[in-house]
Amino acid sequence: MKTVLTFLLSIILEVGLGLLIAFPVMWLWNYVIPDIFGLSTIVFWQAFALYTLCNILAKGVNTTVTKN
Repeated sequence: MKTVLTFLLSIILEVGLGLLIAFPVMWLWNYVIPDIFGLSTIVFWQAFALYTLCNILAKGVNTTVTKN
């Protein structure tokens, strides 16, 4: 039961952190990228998806299971 609660709490914290970081990603993208590369601006959910994609590519997905 404790491991399930820890797992759920870690998921909630990760999503919360991602939502919090999406605002600076959106602001930086909308400030820099349209002027340099001529691309369009993005909305909050696109920034969240971009952050999540970068997080997956940089960290990878850990699929190992450890037993104590």
